Amino acid sequence: MSALDLIIKPGSEQRYWLYYCGVTENKWRNGHNGIAIAISEKARYSHIEWKSANNRVAHARFKGFYNISVINVYALTLCADDSDKIKFYAELQLLTTSLQRGDIVIIGELECARMS
Repeated sequence: MSALDLIIKPGSEQRYWLYYCGVTENKWRNGHNGIAIAISEKARYSHIEWKSANNRVAHARFKGFYNISVINVYALTLCADDSDKIKFYAELQLLTTSLQRGDIVIIGELECARMS
């Protein structure tokens, strides 16, 4: 699932656009596997592309003097199954190799913590 929502900061005229994927109908309530990128109104005008590789990896591309590719990653924990890790990193590799040459690439990671 991939979607777009408008967020308006209360008491302000600031608007942000939230591109997200991997989130169920309950949106953020269940807390499992979802990734998002929030961009300002100004950045939205330079937004070229949005795609989600899966519910843990998303890519946004912005036009500029040098185009910028932003990859947002919700990483697996160390205790995840090895097959899941292999699939995750293979999809991330596929996405990074498909990026346009000459783009500035920014990779942001949401690290998972496991509490016992």
